[in-house]
Amino acid sequence: MNFILLIAATAFGGLGLFIIIDYVRFNRVAIKTKGKVVRYDEYQSKGSNGHKKTMYRPYFEFIHLGKVFEVKSTTSFSHKVIPVGSAADVLFVPGQEDKARLAEGHSYTLGVLFLFLSLPAFYLGFKG
Repeated sequence: MNFILLIAATAFGGLGLFIIIDYVRFNRVAIKTKGKVVRYDEYQSKGSNGHKKTMYRPYFEFIHLGKVFEVKSTTSFSHKVIPVGSAADVLFVPGQEDKARLAEGHSYTLGVLFLFLSLPAFYLGFKG
């Protein structure tokens, strides 16, 4: 039994499961509305190969019950996926408007990827 692989598999599997559960819970109660991207934060991120890459984090706004909310996205992109000033689908939970998410880039795909990556580590961890 290889404990290091089992720890890594548990971490990857747990993170993947968390992402999927968060996605399902959020979408079950979220309301979809229209908003717009108002600006982007631009920053440098170092990739796994050591090269720096420019990343873009959008700020978007939407109106709920006559009040305008501006939110910094929790998701960054390698390019400006929605041009500034353009309409965007926004998902939010009433009462938690500050935690709204852009529908673009909001999926469970990363969670599934982490779960699949954990499977070989579990296999090798128990086998070894």
